[in-house]
Amino acid sequence: EVYVKEEVEWNFVSYEDNQHIIDLIAKRPICVLGLLDEGCATGSGKDSTVLDNMHATFAQPKYKAYTKPKKSSDRTFVLSHYAGEVVYTIEGWVEKNKDELSPDVLMLLEVHSQFERLSELARADTQKKLEAAESKAKPGKRGGGGMKKKTVAKTFSEQLATLMEKLRATEHHYIRCLKPNQTLQAGDW
Repeated sequence: EVYVKEEVEWNFVSYEDNQHIIDLIAKRPICVLGLLDEGCATGSGKDSTVLDNMHATFAQPKYKAYTKPKKSSDRTFVLSHYAGEVVYTIEGWVEKNKDELSPDVLMLLEVHSQFERLSELARADTQKKLEAAESKAKPGKRGGGGMKKKTVAKTFSEQLATLMEKLRATEHHYIRCLKPNQTLQAGDW
C-alpha cells in the first residue's frame, strides 16, 4: 500500500512456505530425525535399516516432498526444498547420530588431561554410564532401565523448537531503504 501511495516501483516477491519440509525433517514422531533416532535406539540399527524405514514410511502421497530416487536408492533419499531437489546420502548417519567418544579418547581425558575440570567431567560421565548399565542389568527390573542417551538429532530438534519459539515471540519490523534524493526532484538518484 505504501509503495503504491508513494509511487515506488517494485515487484512483489512471493515466498514459498517451507513448513511442510521442516515438518518432514523434524516434526516428531514421524519425521526423518525421528526415524533416525528410532534406528539408533534399537542398538543394532544400521544406515540401510533406517533408510528402508524412511522409504516405506514416506512412500505415502501426503509426503510429496520425499522421493525415493531411482538410482542409488539403497543409500540415498531426496527432499524437494523450495530451491529444488536435494539428495541426501545416509552413509554414517546412525553412527554420527550417537555422537559417542571412543573409549580411548575418554581414557585420555580421564587420566592424562592437564585440565582438572575436564578430567572430572570425563570421570563423571563414565560413572553415569556404569550406573546406567548396572541398573539395566539388575534382575527383576523390566524395561527402561538406565538413562537414555540424547542423540544429535534430538538435540537439534530441541534447539530448532527453541529457535522457532523465540521467532514466534518477536514482532517483525521491516525497514525500507531508498537512495537519498537530495535535490527533491523526481528520478534524480
